[in-house]
Amino acid sequence: MPLLQQLSLRRGDNEAIPIQIYDIDGEPMDASGIEEVFFTVKHKRSNDDEDALIAKTLTDGIEVVESEEGRLQINLDPADTLQFDSAQRGLVWDIQIVLADGSVYTVADGLLNVVLDVTQRISIEEEE
Repeated sequence: MPLLQQLSLRRGDNEAIPIQIYDIDGEPMDASGIEEVFFTVKHKRSNDDEDALIAKTLTDGIEVVESEEGRLQINLDPADTLQFDSAQRGLVWDIQIVLADGSVYTVADGLLNVVLDVTQRISIEEEE
């Protein structure tokens, strides 16, 4: 069973969240047997997945960094957090993996906070 982990994101920033997957013996798990990975953020655990605030998959935002060592990375774009117009505390998140045999495991979960940015420009125009 994974331990609850606290994540904090800054609204409108790019974020790269490193993830290490372990097998039942606590050893790094070879990610080559993973068919899908889901990263989901919601207001409440009981919300439907369709109502997720942030949802990433292997084809949209999650990448395998080092397969044999079970290292993944969740890549968030500014648009993923720009939806929040106020600070968010206590959002719930988890990461589930689906193996080639159809087995599903929650490998990490916890609470997520989104803090507001001070500078709200996306790009800086060059002065002439």
